[in-house]
Amino acid sequence: MFFAVQVVTSGSEEIGWRGYLTHKLLPGRGWWDTGWAVGLVWAAWHYPVAIQMFVAQGMVYLQVLGSLAGFSIGIVAMSILQAWFYQRTQSVAVSVLIHAAFNTVPLTHGAAVRRISRSRVRQPAAVGSCHRAQIQQRPRRQVRNQ
Repeated sequence: MFFAVQVVTSGSEEIGWRGYLTHKLLPGRGWWDTGWAVGLVWAAWHYPVAIQMFVAQGMVYLQVLGSLAGFSIGIVAMSILQAWFYQRTQSVAVSVLIHAAFNTVPLTHGAAVRRISRSRVRQPAAVGSCHRAQIQQRPRRQVRNQ
């Protein structure tokens, strides 16, 4: 469900980022320079919302700045990747799917890891094609004060 929502919301962004801006910049600059240019604008576009989220989490000034730097690096890297794909496919639809996946995978992966780590029961997990492995929570080592 979250992926479907991301396809719609990311889709509306990708019309501008890839369908317009990347499309206009690619011919004179190539995918690398275009990715950087679009990525910096794209990151700055998200700063107001990102800052609100960071402050709502209780971050102080330096934490917000550090988080914005990390956020910007991630956005620029994704923009470079998106420019490479767009140059080869000329498809906004591909860009929409990549953007939605990048927004969805970290959240679903994090939720799955938290769910598994909270479990005390051994749970089967698929590994490879037909192989199965057992995931279990290991007891934490206690350190004694001496």
